[in-house]
Amino acid sequence: MGYAYVGGLGVMLTTSFAIYRQYNGFGIFHVAAILSAATLLAGMLPVWRKRPTHNWLQLHYSFMYLSVLELYVALVAEVLVRVPGLDFWEVAGASSAVVLLPGAVLFSRLRRQWEPSAGLAQRSV
Repeated sequence: MGYAYVGGLGVMLTTSFAIYRQYNGFGIFHVAAILSAATLLAGMLPVWRKRPTHNWLQLHYSFMYLSVLELYVALVAEVLVRVPGLDFWEVAGASSAVVLLPGAVLFSRLRRQWEPSAGLAQRSV
């Protein structure tokens, strides 16, 4: 399932660079795609390298969680952009607040469970 997510997101991120009409070239969504790709890569590098050896799985879980949060922010923004009368920054702010604030609270709770000291087995993915 994880590699299907990575592959699907990789295709989406790659094809996002074909979108150019809204800004007549490089725009804010391309910046978001680059940041999303960086988060995805940061989540996969520990899996591929198994380094650092003491917490590679925690790093993987953390960055992949952030990757999914970014995807949810984009989903909420895409829904809100359809609401008449909202401008880009209102949509960006609202989608970030609705997703990132509860997501950050949940992340702080889950991250403690992912720590090796919490008994998380360092298994091969």
